[in-house]
Amino acid sequence: MLETFDEALAEHIAAIQACDIERFAATLSRTDGLQVVGPDGTAIRGYDDVLQAHADWFRSEAVWSFEPEVTWKHEATDMAAALLDVVYTEDGRRKKFLLLTIFRREPNGWRFLYDQNTAKE
Repeated sequence: MLETFDEALAEHIAAIQACDIERFAATLSRTDGLQVVGPDGTAIRGYDDVLQAHADWFRSEAVWSFEPEVTWKHEATDMAAALLDVVYTEDGRRKKFLLLTIFRREPNGWRFLYDQNTAKE
């Protein structure tokens, strides 16, 4: 169980970096509010669609790295947020973006609920 927000955030990031879809799935909220928003404003909503999008990314033939630095965090009783400054490299092309992540405390621990990606370059 992801008992603390810091544990949940670290596990979520580690699952992405490891391309481990089962580990990633364990960090996700199963609520209707689960959503990721890309830098172009495209939204992916719901557990199944978010999981499928990440499974496709993890299985892609592209060579990529995801290197986030936590630059801000705020935690309340049932919700927490972190701003990540990310360097993402894919097939030799480097991109920088900000990623706002929101987690929610659920009965089974902290779970990822939402992220908003904003390109920096």
